[in-house]
Amino acid sequence: MARFGLCQIGVACPLEPTVVAKGASSQLAYNVGMPLNNPKRRTDLVVERTGREVLVYSSAERGAAAESGGAIHALNPTAALIWDRCDGAHSLAEIARAVRAQFAVPADRDLVVDVQQTVERLRGQGLLEP
Repeated sequence: MARFGLCQIGVACPLEPTVVAKGASSQLAYNVGMPLNNPKRRTDLVVERTGREVLVYSSAERGAAAESGGAIHALNPTAALIWDRCDGAHSLAEIARAVRAQFAVPADRDLVVDVQQTVERLRGQGLLEP
C-alpha cells in the first residue's frame, strides 16, 4: 500500500511509499521530465473513500505497480485533496492554494513545491496521466 503523509508542519509531504500487491513490493520511480501543469487523474482507476483516507486501486498496466501486479494506494486528507484537484483543469499553483485554504500552513511555506512532489509521486505510481 502506498502511503502519502503529512509533514510535521501540516503540509503535503509524501512519505516514501511501500507498494504492496500480490505479496511483492516495488520502488517508486519519478517521472521528473514529465509536464506537471494541470495534472490529470487516470480515469480507469477504482477509487474508494474510507473515512479520512482515499484508497486508489491501480492495475498492473502502468507505473511502479506494473512490476507487482497492481497496488492499493492510501492517500491521507492532504494527498487526497491534491488528488481530487488533479482533474486537468487546475494548475499546481491553484492546487497549492486549495491546500493552503484547507489546512493550517505557514504563510511563508512554498506549497507549490510540496504539491509538485506529491504530483510526481502520484504520476510515478501510475495514478496520473503521463
